[in-house]
Amino acid sequence: MSDEDNKLLVDLLTKFTLIEAKFMGAKALNGGFDKLAEDVASIAIDVRSIKKAMYEPDSGLYTRIRDLEKAQHIDEEHHESIMPIIAAYPELLIWRNRVDDDAVTLSALKDRVKELTDWKANANKVVWALIMLTIASWGKTFIEMV
Repeated sequence: MSDEDNKLLVDLLTKFTLIEAKFMGAKALNGGFDKLAEDVASIAIDVRSIKKAMYEPDSGLYTRIRDLEKAQHIDEEHHESIMPIIAAYPELLIWRNRVDDDAVTLSALKDRVKELTDWKANANKVVWALIMLTIASWGKTFIEMV
């Protein structure tokens, strides 16, 4: 063999060595497909749960949207039927605003009553603790006197 043939063989060997190194270092050939299959399986599970959340007949996203659209349609019909009455009797609008304000006030008062009830329960615990300490002090004093 000539030098040129030897050089060609060395070049080929070098290139085959590089190709072999790339194959050995390739993630796809060294367990990469297994990880990809696991990822696809977990994605499939996620997609199933998303589909269930969207298409569930009782509580799915589409059901909720349909119910909201029905409620909005009913509200629009109600609004359309009320508007002529409000136009004819504007004092009803003032009355309605007062009722809305009263409802807000009532809600705030209910919250305040709940806060006061909670405070009273805690205050009663403190009072009972003070009463028990007082009785214990009197008891100790009475025992020391005897």
